[in-house]
Amino acid sequence: MTMTRALIGAALTASLFITPAAAQQAAPLEVPAKSVPVPSDVSPQMQKIIGMPLRTNWDIHPKDGAAWKPVAEAGAEALKKLVPGMMERLHVKVERTTIDGVRAFIVTPEQMRPENRDRVLVHVHGGCYVLNPGEAGLPEAIFMSGFGGYKVISVDYRMPPEAVYPAAHDDAMTVWKAVTKTTDPKKTAIFGTSAGGALTLAMVMRAKQEGLPLPAAIAPGTPMSDTTKVGDSFVTNAMLDNVLVSPDGFCDDGAKVYAAGHDLKARCCRRSTGTSGTSPHHPDDGHPRPAALEHRAGPSSAPRRRCRGLSPGWRRSVARPIHPRRHRPRDQGRLRGNRRFLRQASGAIGRLERPPRDQDPEPDRISDPAQGSRKPDTQ
Repeated sequence: MTMTRALIGAALTASLFITPAAAQQAAPLEVPAKSVPVPSDVSPQMQKIIGMPLRTNWDIHPKDGAAWKPVAEAGAEALKKLVPGMMERLHVKVERTTIDGVRAFIVTPEQMRPENRDRVLVHVHGGCYVLNPGEAGLPEAIFMSGFGGYKVISVDYRMPPEAVYPAAHDDAMTVWKAVTKTTDPKKTAIFGTSAGGALTLAMVMRAKQEGLPLPAAIAPGTPMSDTTKVGDSFVTNAMLDNVLVSPDGFCDDGAKVYAAGHDLKARCCRRSTGTSGTSPHHPDDGHPRPAALEHRAGPSSAPRRRCRGLSPGWRRSVARPIHPRRHRPRDQGRLRGNRRFLRQASGAIGRLERPPRDQDPEPDRISDPAQGSRKPDTQ
């Protein structure tokens, strides 16, 4: 058993050092053709949705915002017809509003639950950054308000041809800043699906970078957080997903139109104004804000980039320090907690044999620019 645990631990450790270049050189897996049954462990209604044929317009390729506009309007017209019935059945009311110049909708349940009276949820809709304008982006917000009993602010962010990257993210952040001025952030949340899920992740990253309040919770539903087709699910779900259908379908073209020529492989697609790392969203008061995450492949002297919500690169970026200034003494408790968590997690697969701490000739150290290298606190 000890040998098995050691082998598993060694394999997991070795996997951490596989470089992206080595992964790209690996030969693709050959999978034989097969039939995939509709699952029987979901409701009959969901079985019907899963078993529907592929959408008819999945292979359209509009190349600019003007070409996308009639597509978006046609889809929105169909969805808008469903909204009144949803409002009636779920007993919610919808109010159109403008928040600091940004179009939005306020969705409120007819009977607010007492525990939710001071809570506000911010919603960012999906649609590959080009679809679901206006009321067409409301269904998810209506569901959350009706079933959860929350007040929801749904952001009707700008899209092509009206505006391109980073307009959607800027609009969502404008609403978030306004909400935190009137509502305790501990009683807020941000949620969205697809492009809205990616924007949810990017909003939290940007709020951290700019020193803004963070929500108490987020719900990124199937986030469109990578537009570069790196993950294998782009392939395994191709022609099985009856909504997006293919990684080379309409949604891919929508993201490219919204990106407007920015490099999709860059985690943060828009350069800041200069190379000092000062965010242009703040006045230069002599205290540089943490600039966005640097492009992983770039040299250390490369201009820093601000993350504006197209490809947040969430899994890779949250574990990396954004800026040395973030490592202040007050962060040491968090670092110790992370180390404890990793040690506890490793116990689930078995720890490699090592001498007790009092016999360990060189315990691990935590490096802190502010305090220098020191031993971690014992538990």
